Amino acid sequence: SGMFTIARLASVTLDALNNHKALWVFQTMKVITGAGTSVNIVNGGDANNVYWVVGTSIKCGFNSSFVGNILAQTSITLGFQTKLNGRAFALNTVTLSGSITVTLPPTSTNRYPTILPFSE
Repeated sequence: SGMFTIARLASVTLDALNNHKALWVFQTMKVITGAGTSVNIVNGGDANNVYWVVGTSIKCGFNSSFVGNILAQTSITLGFQTKLNGRAFALNTVTLSGSITVTLPPTSTNRYPTILPFSE
């Protein structure tokens, strides 16, 4: 339960540590990102292996960059000029607020991702 928030102009970097099978699963009730935020994947990570499992809704602010597969119970709203490297699935609505770029990651040859330990 709870909310995952990324402040305006902030960024989140997912570091695969050169493991192309690295897997990230974020599970929360709601996700909100401010304008100009970014979620990036580095060091060999695969956008196919990033999952955002959201109990209600996700809203990305304008001019944001987001990576991963979004699975929302209620709705997904991608703000103006948002770039999504992944997929967006919602039971009710997916709203694209104009000039959205969606890039589908290439089909992964990675059938069995590896879960990396969390460290701060």
